[in-house]
Amino acid sequence: MKKVCLLLFLYTFLLSSLKGQIIQFKNQTDTIGYRIKDNKEPILAEKYSFSHKILGMKYDSLKNHYSVIFNGLPNTEKTNKVFLGIFNPIKNDLKWYKEINLKTQDLSFSNNFLVLALRNKNFGIDTETGKELWEVDNPLLFSFYDANVGITYKNKLFRKNDGLYGIDLLTGNMVWERDDLSFKKGLSRKYIYRDTSLIFLNNKINSINVKTGKGWSYDIPVARECADFNYQGNCFLTSNFFRDSTSFVIATVDRLLRMSYQGNVISETFFPTDIECSESILFHKKDSFYLFNLGYSLLGGYYRMKQKKPFIARFNNDGSIKYINQLEQKGLIENYYFDRDTLIIMHKRAISKYSLENGEMIMTKEMEKKELREWNGFVKNSVYIQTSASTYKTLYEIDSTKYYVYNDEFTITVLDHNFNKQGEYLKNSYYKISDKYLDWTFINNNDITIVIDKDGKKVAEIPKTNNIEINGKYMYFSSDRFIYKTEVTNITK
Repeated sequence: MKKVCLLLFLYTFLLSSLKGQIIQFKNQTDTIGYRIKDNKEPILAEKYSFSHKILGMKYDSLKNHYSVIFNGLPNTEKTNKVFLGIFNPIKNDLKWYKEINLKTQDLSFSNNFLVLALRNKNFGIDTETGKELWEVDNPLLFSFYDANVGITYKNKLFRKNDGLYGIDLLTGNMVWERDDLSFKKGLSRKYIYRDTSLIFLNNKINSINVKTGKGWSYDIPVARECADFNYQGNCFLTSNFFRDSTSFVIATVDRLLRMSYQGNVISETFFPTDIECSESILFHKKDSFYLFNLGYSLLGGYYRMKQKKPFIARFNNDGSIKYINQLEQKGLIENYYFDRDTLIIMHKRAISKYSLENGEMIMTKEMEKKELREWNGFVKNSVYIQTSASTYKTLYEIDSTKYYVYNDEFTITVLDHNFNKQGEYLKNSYYKISDKYLDWTFINNNDITIVIDKDGKKVAEIPKTNNIEINGKYMYFSSDRFIYKTEVTNITK
């Protein structure tokens, strides 16, 4: 139910084990909630109580234990210091733990081992013992645990940005090298990983087999130097990748491109000369591709640098153009939302609606600056409201004719289709999705998690959690300082 990698930010890492038992725990059988269908029948679970709050956990299916992140202080006070521990609930054993400080690097979990990043170095750690397996001098750009391969720059950072190494994640040994790849314009965060093949962007489109290092390149403009009064660097001017079973599609600076995974061009449609792609969203719906260009590029992953005008475009499946329409410029686009066949755009001074059918503006409305500044984005289809004693529905199931936006106080503002305020939901009145499993959805509010079935009916109530792992017949989840273990049927039957 969780992604293979659980990412946290780190600054320093102490490789030696800590002396003394700082983190303590005990276990007992306890009632953790109740089932609705059985007249509030209690749900029993094995409860593991720790001295420090749990911030996250990831299950290792081979070793049957959990990598757990604990808060660095026994109270709930926020601190950069945390502890990484390995806990086996079967043997009732906290194997080891180490202190780490949160900052700007990554922590990745996998079966058998984990990877810790310290400044520009990476360490492979054996989860069974906590001992260092290997060390590499450069940060890992990619980690593929199914192939046990990581990819890093061949040369030291800031010396010469050419070449890649493939690293065996079990030993740290080099398994292949490539000297023909340049990263003077950087490395895009957009990529495809499929059947051990990595497709990525530097100054062109490249494909590498992560086990052998072999692959192909297609020379096409995807990046350039960018600068304004505040920032200077390289920026990528592309959409996301859209992929199917045989090919992928991507919009770059001047064209829409479809290629096979073997590197063959299937179709290539060039934009008019006054149209340029920058940061964009590409998606497929019914018989068409849609491209929404935001009119800016991202430098350093967060700084928005203005480029040419934003636009929306529609293409046939063969890549031929149905329309390309530039959008009215009202400052940088702050937020957007796709509502069936319309696109809603939030600017600093206005909110506008466009038709995806033909690209034409439907309406625009100047808004009070204070009001727009308070809005933090559109609510997706993941917020639930309690509509009866035991029924929960999403906002859009309740009324799909309205728009819903968050504001600074986490209140949800309700708008009609002319963007007039119709009401609001306070923070404590709605629930947000925590997780899903088969036909069950876990939704959170205040200090509880509600389990609902596919019809929105309340099935059970348990302590609030954002960390749920289901392994075979057991469900593990954390809440505050506790890890709970119970049979799935205790909750869902």
